[in-house]
Amino acid sequence: MKTTPWLLTLLMIFIIGCKSSNTPDNPIDPKDPKDPKVVDMLDVSLLTINFTSEKDASLIVVKTNTDWTATKTADWLSLSATSGKKNTGFLIGAAKNTGAQRETTVVIRAGDKSKEIKITQAGAP
Repeated sequence: MKTTPWLLTLLMIFIIGCKSSNTPDNPIDPKDPKDPKVVDMLDVSLLTINFTSEKDASLIVVKTNTDWTATKTADWLSLSATSGKKNTGFLIGAAKNTGAQRETTVVIRAGDKSKEIKITQAGAP
């Protein structure tokens, strides 16, 4: 009866190998921002804007797989939106400049990614 241990071993291998599973062992949860397998993506259409001294505006398109925010510090600059969902756009507006050339940045954040848009506005002629 030396075949009995071999048959039992083969039966155990068969049972273990036929494990039924409808989900992967380590699924990705796209709604869990702490899931290390979810990689935040962020792309911004412009990273540099050069405005004339006149009142002007520029369209920025944000492409991301999560919600985003935009922040500014300059009071002469306006944003048509300071947040959005996934792939959307907004306007950056500059007031008329009657003084010297000025510079600032707008920071776009999505998840753990960020991009800076460098903005320069020419001085008055």
